[in-house]
Amino acid sequence: MLLKKYAWGFTVFAAFAVATFGFGHVARASAEAVQSFNSQIAVAQNGTLSVAETIVYDFGSDQRHGIFRDIPLSSPNGPGLQVTVTGVGNGAGGTYPYTASVSDNTLDIRIGDPNVLVSGVKTYVVDYIVKNAVREFSDHDEVYWNVTGNSWGVPLNNVTASIVLPGQIAGLTATCYTGAAGSTAKDCSSAESGSGMTYATTRPLGSGEGLSVVLGIPFGHLALPAAAAAPTASAPAGFSSSGGIPSVIPLMFILFLILAVTAFRIIVLRSRGGFSGISLRTRSRPIIPRELKKIPLVAEYDPPDGLLPIEVGTIVDRKVDMADVSSVIMDLAIKGYLKIRYTVRQMKLWPDKKDFELVKLKDGSDLRHPAYQIVFNMLFTARDSVSLSDLQSSGAALFETLKSVGKKTDENIYAEGYFDTASREKTKKERVLFGLSALGLLILFIIGMALGGGSSFVIIMVMFAVALLIGEIGKPPIPKLTPKGMTALQKILGFREFLRYTETDRLKMMNAPSLRPEQFEKYLPYAMVLGVEKEWAKKFEGITTAMPTWYEDPTITAFNSSLFMANIMLFNSSFNRTFNVASQPASSGFGAGGFSGGGFGGGGGGSW
Repeated sequence: MLLKKYAWGFTVFAAFAVATFGFGHVARASAEAVQSFNSQIAVAQNGTLSVAETIVYDFGSDQRHGIFRDIPLSSPNGPGLQVTVTGVGNGAGGTYPYTASVSDNTLDIRIGDPNVLVSGVKTYVVDYIVKNAVREFSDHDEVYWNVTGNSWGVPLNNVTASIVLPGQIAGLTATCYTGAAGSTAKDCSSAESGSGMTYATTRPLGSGEGLSVVLGIPFGHLALPAAAAAPTASAPAGFSSSGGIPSVIPLMFILFLILAVTAFRIIVLRSRGGFSGISLRTRSRPIIPRELKKIPLVAEYDPPDGLLPIEVGTIVDRKVDMADVSSVIMDLAIKGYLKIRYTVRQMKLWPDKKDFELVKLKDGSDLRHPAYQIVFNMLFTARDSVSLSDLQSSGAALFETLKSVGKKTDENIYAEGYFDTASREKTKKERVLFGLSALGLLILFIIGMALGGGSSFVIIMVMFAVALLIGEIGKPPIPKLTPKGMTALQKILGFREFLRYTETDRLKMMNAPSLRPEQFEKYLPYAMVLGVEKEWAKKFEGITTAMPTWYEDPTITAFNSSLFMANIMLFNSSFNRTFNVASQPASSGFGAGGFSGGGFGGGGGGSW
């Protein structure tokens, strides 16, 4: 039982700390603004970047200690960055106190004195050096840099940037992107200047928007170092090559480190797909508590409590998966916000998938559920239509956007009282306990070896670590239902029975309603999240005679519900494959591969 308590790592503790001490700043910053943000990026011959960010921050009449700047240490499918802060100045020769720390693979630069309050307009010049940030392609090298990041909680009134190369180079190419993460809008300009390129936004950027710049350098002008070798484990202090320690000890130590890294990855992945975030699975099986398995199901003819399809899908399997996200798009179409158009084109690189176009019909300003708002904005920010192949180019920005769909849906369901908040808080505490105990185990291991611990000691410690890891894998965390959630799940399962029963079954049911054509569209998204869409479509063969107005398909001449459902499932399959672009190799910032929030750099900032 004690081991189960120690089933989480440091990552969660760090994320919890960021959530506790970071997000509050964003919420408080509505009256503040960045008057100007200028980034000067000098590229060395070996590809090292020297970055100087001049941030003119207006605190207004509010009193704060200073600002913070967060910079991710990795990019989508790219190598890890090495970032070294060299100083923070005030633009007039003076300096500011600051601290730099790493949490959740993000560098947090906190500028200011915790004992001093400031207000009004202040200038901050943040200098840092970045390695591994220049990408190498077959015909060019590329600086693809997210200048501001997309996580500022305040508007940025004016953003400029310059990239300076080590000498005059002909044949440079440049572009830039603005807006929320994933946006391909180009409210910015670029111009060649001296031995580099300058960039500037052409409009103020709102909260959550950023500027990303791209510079293509003809191949051969930079002497980039070879790709970094894979990290190797070395013996800790206290090990002696002549002290008689058996050769198995270094190997066991390496194994111990591998186990620690494996535990870290499991914790990160499960935190994405468990209590918040989104599951990578297309559809998950219903999780039915033992109490409900003993109760006979009673057919329900409407979803309980007016729950939306994504909420029904989340309650039934305790996570937001891709079927739930697809149901949002389908529900938006049925409610008249967009049209789904089957283009018949094959998706690039995926000949077994077809491309679909989504066309905006309404502005979406009246959408209330956060998941619906996020999905609608993801599809139609700065554009009136988008194809799945367009979304494909959004890469990891799409992944991050959809993760926020899962997080907001979870928060909504907890707030409505369907999931038990107390059990979630208990799980968070257990994660912290594991983090502390894992640190203690590692320290004990190193100290034990420094004091001359033998191979038996190492084997025992590794076995203990393996036991912890097995215990963690064996009990995946899922939200616990409240009594209200239990009642809702019982009704959802009864509603699923209604969606999938046959006509013969209907005649056996007391007061079962006759099927009406309008029900087909209304309950289609619910059938999708409950995994009974085929059965639902089959029941309407010969009943529904008109093609839904929100769907266009040149391959269907006469409407047939089963054929229609087959093409809807093809849409879902293509959308799910599009979602997986987050795992594809990094692409160039030019053409379809570029978007706001792409490349290295990024993050955000605010006041504290």
